Amino acid sequence: MNYEVIETYINDFRQKDEYNITLSYIKEIQKKINTFIENLNENNFYDYSKSYFLLFLTNQYKQNKKQIFTNLKKAIKFLERSHTEDEIYEAILYGYLSNYYIKYENQMESEKMFKIAREKLIKQQNKEELIQFYIRHINILMISRYDISKINSLIEELHLLIKNNTSKNIAKYYLDLGIIYLNALQNTVVAIFYLSQSFDLAKKTCQIELEIKARIFLAASYYSLGNESESINYLEIILKNEKYQNINPVYKAIIINNLITYFIKKEDFKSAKNYLIKFDENINEVNKDLSEQVKMIGYICKAKYYSISNENVDQGVKYINKSKNLYEKNKYKSLFQDIDILIDKIEGNLYYKIGKYDIACNLHKRGFNKSIKRSKNRSVIEFHKLLSKDYEKLQDYPKSIKHLKLYMELKENWLDKQSQKYTEILLKENDILNKKNKISELTELKNELIDKRNTDVLSGLLNRRFLNEHLECEDAKLDIKSGDLYAFMIDIDFFKKYNDRYGHIEGDKVIDKIGKIIKNTCIKDNNIAIRYGGEEFLILLKNIDYEECIKTAKSLLQQVNELNIKHEDSPFNTTVSISIGIASNEDCKDYYNLINNADKALYISKSEGGNKYSYFLN
Repeated sequence: MNYEVIETYINDFRQKDEYNITLSYIKEIQKKINTFIENLNENNFYDYSKSYFLLFLTNQYKQNKKQIFTNLKKAIKFLERSHTEDEIYEAILYGYLSNYYIKYENQMESEKMFKIAREKLIKQQNKEELIQFYIRHINILMISRYDISKINSLIEELHLLIKNNTSKNIAKYYLDLGIIYLNALQNTVVAIFYLSQSFDLAKKTCQIELEIKARIFLAASYYSLGNESESINYLEIILKNEKYQNINPVYKAIIINNLITYFIKKEDFKSAKNYLIKFDENINEVNKDLSEQVKMIGYICKAKYYSISNENVDQGVKYINKSKNLYEKNKYKSLFQDIDILIDKIEGNLYYKIGKYDIACNLHKRGFNKSIKRSKNRSVIEFHKLLSKDYEKLQDYPKSIKHLKLYMELKENWLDKQSQKYTEILLKENDILNKKNKISELTELKNELIDKRNTDVLSGLLNRRFLNEHLECEDAKLDIKSGDLYAFMIDIDFFKKYNDRYGHIEGDKVIDKIGKIIKNTCIKDNNIAIRYGGEEFLILLKNIDYEECIKTAKSLLQQVNELNIKHEDSPFNTTVSISIGIASNEDCKDYYNLINNADKALYISKSEGGNKYSYFLN
């Protein structure tokens, strides 16, 4: 062991992923470095400093609080005694000391050390170390549930540093920035923006491990936006292509776990179960040092599967209890932050499935409260939906409806914020902030976000916001005066009675299924399908004649009847049905007039018992 070897180990620990470093490797290095320190000349203070810094890095991986602080302070003390002018190394030490103080709740000392480290790195104009310092600091702040406003300001500074950087590490920096936006700021679409850049650069430069990480986080991002198919496409290739055969087993476990989640969401239980089998096979490949972490992920996988499938729920409870025990040992790992919230959610779902709704509700409330405390907005939204189901089963209908309404409102607001933030980032990235004459260049890039903002969360159709904006645009004013145009106003028959009998959750499923039928009717010729409100829908059909219009109405009625959804409280039908009112643009001065006429025709259909269409005639 000599100085050059110590430097090599230091760089190794600072650059490697925490799941590529094993406990046996750490013990081996600690043994060597302690022997080296024993044989050092007592006046060789700089080598002492570097040696204790390496010991500090090894103890960080072992989460040894006392040794972490002792080693770091010794590294700083010996550097001072050496009188060596190495301001970058000194800044790195103070940066890590700042991280330590955040983690162990000494905010004042942390900020003091942060300023020292930052000023020294800026003075030395070392952008690479400064970027790594910011990324490390922000990640520690995230894990420590720090003030989000402080994180925001640091991210703004980090963004500028990365944007003006042209080093070979730029793909990694984009990955880190994407993960920060996904986890800290919970802005999924902006996360996709940066993760995609990292992914493309990693592929071009053959950085396999970086590409795998980008795929994992891109898949997670698309999943949170409801696109499970895209998520699966990003991950399955890793397990099927020989290019990725040397993947770290912990990441392989995470990929299999995520694929199980995505397939469960798609209700493809066969594929989910196949990946559960693969998961068990993967455990045998894992280094002993990492096996507990991988087993924890596996237990969560299995519990999640049993919470959704029709198989043995008791098995799911057994696995979730095992995962809780292992979580306590691994909760300080950055990869597993907030996994306790996921455990609360799955355990609640398991108890809901076996009919213990009070226990399910308490577990979901616990996860909900943790999510609020940690500003996990996406989790908050999801728990509102789960609590709505819990309270419905507990027959606390006011609370059930309250949580359901909050779920729908917050989901829509969340998508709106994604769009706004994405626009801001695009403007910054293209150096055209406040330059209105160039904003049109971004139109194509924004289209996807605008679609999401204008989409109804429950039915997947366009929403009233879109309709209001559409009716004021010039194209709409031209449409009403040129060509054949028909409006269908559609209403689900006796829907209030359905909700009262079967509950709002089942009612939501009806809206979703009918929404899909309506959406499929409008896939061509720029036709428009809108959830008008509650159980009402609006279709605007262009460039068809009267015969096609009536044929479409009959098809809609038939498709809804073929769903064969039981409705025992309907006075006229035994299954769910719809009523349709139709109007044409003939003699209509504007869209409002057209929609009003369709609404009048709908009233006729409803008054005659529903499950029919009526055509408005002046």
